[in-house]
Amino acid sequence: MRLSFGFASVALSLTLGAAAMPGCGAVDTDVYLLPSNPGSPGLAEAKTRPDAVRMRRGQLAIEYSPDLDRVTFFGVHNGPNLLHTIELDREPASDGSYTFFGGGYSWIAPQRGEHGWRSESGELQDWPPDPSIDAGPSRIVGRTPLGVVAENPISREGLREEKSIRLSSPHSASIEFQLSNTSDETLRRATWINTAVRPNARIALRLRDRGEVAQLYSSDEGALEILSGILGPTDDQGWAIVDLRKATFDGGIKVYTDGPAEIAVWVPNPEWLQTEGFWMHRSLETPLTVEQRSELRALGEGPVAIYLNPGLGLFEAELYGPVVDLEPGATASSTEVWTVYRASSPRSFLMRESRLLPLEKPGFFEKH
Repeated sequence: MRLSFGFASVALSLTLGAAAMPGCGAVDTDVYLLPSNPGSPGLAEAKTRPDAVRMRRGQLAIEYSPDLDRVTFFGVHNGPNLLHTIELDREPASDGSYTFFGGGYSWIAPQRGEHGWRSESGELQDWPPDPSIDAGPSRIVGRTPLGVVAENPISREGLREEKSIRLSSPHSASIEFQLSNTSDETLRRATWINTAVRPNARIALRLRDRGEVAQLYSSDEGALEILSGILGPTDDQGWAIVDLRKATFDGGIKVYTDGPAEIAVWVPNPEWLQTEGFWMHRSLETPLTVEQRSELRALGEGPVAIYLNPGLGLFEAELYGPVVDLEPGATASSTEVWTVYRASSPRSFLMRESRLLPLEKPGFFEKH
């Protein structure tokens, strides 16, 4: 069983500096010195968990739980959650075993091989993930009306992750990840971001971009043949749609593409109000180069991946960041952007500027 997450522009330094959070007006100073203030504009009452922090900008809302170290809501305020979550009232297992909550969460790549995950005793172990990089808990170290900064405990291999989550516009969120190497060894790592996907949703893979054709690949036997049964043709915009409603096979498969680091998920609106669904488009703020994509593949990963396990009802959309050689004391940072489009159907051409939030007739969402 494999699950995952993603990264973007890479900057290396020897010290961990304060991460500024643009787009927050006068309060956009040193975020580490800002106190929590639930009455500030932009902050709203959390709805997924008591510990969660919810930010709202116009019709768009995002919610982050430090106790589970994941984004637990993203989408139109009082609209459908574009992230799939399961029983968020539970707590992580005390024995370090894996508990699936869904939402949006970050791990560290690669999962396997000489640079892969390790057990508490330091042995290579590709499952389950180190709890410190899966469910934290994290600690909120800064907050503005439109964003929050959280810091994870140090992982088994000596890495500390910090994430800065903010609503960067009325239709998008930016999530910056920063890894710091507290160990005495140089670590060759990348990050990846998982977003759990509803079983009735669609996943769009970018298989053609400006004449470049992406390749699908997998180490799981028969995975490409299985995927072909639920993968539609590549459309005029270069996207191919995976219809999760048709996924009835046994077991789980993981399939990568070596194309641009972007992926999209179409979620139907169960209320059928104002719009019949939404596209959630994810991309790295700074695109990966061809060389960076090749480095990921050499480590057994890739820029984009999907994990599908119908029996468990577990579907994931995954983006990876660039491979970085982190020297002791160094940091690497990257940013992923999540954008919401109104979409009456899972057709990729609806991911265009005229379909960005806000809704033309807010109606229900603005009255509740």
